[in-house]
This record gives sequence, C-alpha cells and structure tokens, in this order.
Amino acid sequence: MILKAVSKPDFSFYDLSNGATVVFRKLDGKDLLVVYSKTRNEVKVITTFITSDAEQIIEKKLESNIWVRIK
Repeated sequence: MILKAVSKPDFSFYDLSNGATVVFRKLDGKDLLVVYSKTRNEVKVITTFITSDAEQIIEKKLESNIWVRIK
C-alpha cells in the first residue's frame, strides 16, 4: 500500500518546512498519508497513517503555506 501511494498518489505535496514529499492515496473510503524523502537511490519513509480527515489536513497545510501542491 505504501509503495503504491508513493508511486501512484492521488494527491502529492512538497513540505517546505522539512523538504519531504507528502502523498495521499484513497484506501477503503479513507486516505493513506505517506511522508517520505527521496535521494538519488533511496526512498526513506518518515511516517505514514490512515486518516478520514485528509481534506482538512491538506487545506490547513496549504493555507499555512507549509505545503505546495505537486499533483
């Protein structure tokens, strides 16, 4: 599930506060959130969780100028 979210996210954002990528993928009526960093040869997962509040999380981060939409 995590690999699928990273490779084919429904939504993706760049976190300006820490340089990580944040992706969301639909999962059984909820959303899987994955935060990761990527180097040339490695993807390092920082955190992941399932949420039903994806829209509120996204809205809050975009309004605070912490995230920038990628996709």
